[in-house]
Amino acid sequence: MTFETNLSTCRLPATGGDAFWFLLQSMITVLNTTAIVLNVFFVCVILSATVMHRNMRLMLTNISICFSMESLAGLLYNFYFLTLGVSGFPQRPKQSWPCTLINVLMVPWDAAAILLVVGLGAERFIAMRRVVPAGEISCYVKLIFTATWTAAGLVTVQYVLHLTNKPICICDGASLSDRSGMLVRIAIIACLETATILLYSFVLVTSKRRLENFGINTARYSLANRFQMYETFRVTQMLMPSILLHSFVYMSYLMLLVPLRDYRASPDISLTGFNLTTLAFALPAVHASAHPLICISRHYYMRQKAVAALHRLFPPLERHAESTTSNPQEGESMRLSARDSTPQRCSFAEQPARVEFRMAPEKHSEILTTFWERSN
Repeated sequence: MTFETNLSTCRLPATGGDAFWFLLQSMITVLNTTAIVLNVFFVCVILSATVMHRNMRLMLTNISICFSMESLAGLLYNFYFLTLGVSGFPQRPKQSWPCTLINVLMVPWDAAAILLVVGLGAERFIAMRRVVPAGEISCYVKLIFTATWTAAGLVTVQYVLHLTNKPICICDGASLSDRSGMLVRIAIIACLETATILLYSFVLVTSKRRLENFGINTARYSLANRFQMYETFRVTQMLMPSILLHSFVYMSYLMLLVPLRDYRASPDISLTGFNLTTLAFALPAVHASAHPLICISRHYYMRQKAVAALHRLFPPLERHAESTTSNPQEGESMRLSARDSTPQRCSFAEQPARVEFRMAPEKHSEILTTFWERSN
């Protein structure tokens, strides 16, 4: 059973967009553009974050590229709807090659993003059990990429084979033309999302437990093993909120597509109702915009690299920050407060405890950078 019915005329024929139509499409356009810019910026941050292993940098980069391409397809949808608002709804159903092209562009990146997130969790699961060689891409990471892009290509071919040549009134953004295909796709993605959450939860809990064991018996584990386990815990903790948000947002988007297509085909639809249903197409861009922000805010070294990149892009902001602290009295008060907040040494007689030597974060970053570099 297909979504479209045999109609001789379209809903809202020759009706153009109102003020709310153009305002809504402009807001979604800004959201998609923001998602593209943030993910491109995040890719630059990842490539400069040499404290991370090359495997994770490669996979995180490809995930952000997939989100950027999805947002680009959403941006093409926005241009299509803006053009429709100017020219008006068609009188009769017709073939829409722009709709087919946009959907074909969206399908492979959509599938690849989901599979790469699962692959990154599998890569961290393997990294918990064996030391990953530094400075080179592991064989199983290459296998994950091969399987991911093969699956994305098969999904795209399956979509193209099920394309319908039936004329439509308006491009509504669903990736399959028949209801059964959409339901199968929703079931498969629901299983993948559930498996992803379970996998990352297991890796997060297991890596945290092993880190506690490292604190009890440090001499039992090598330096490479400790660094790799800390990195696994940090990356999994960084990605967990993004994965949960993606599961909620993307599943809501897919499940809304079926009733929205039925509603848009009803004879009682109005322009206001059509505008409200368009809000569902902003959901993928919400997660695409939130993903780089979540990752940068939850990872210390990425946050430092992002701040450094922003200072390079906007040097006047850095000079303004320096000028605001150029007052000698303020500088003296800041130095006094920093001195007062420095923990004082205590004698062993006053507080008998184990003495621990901790490095400053910037020194730790330098050590990790040299640790992951390829030896000459």
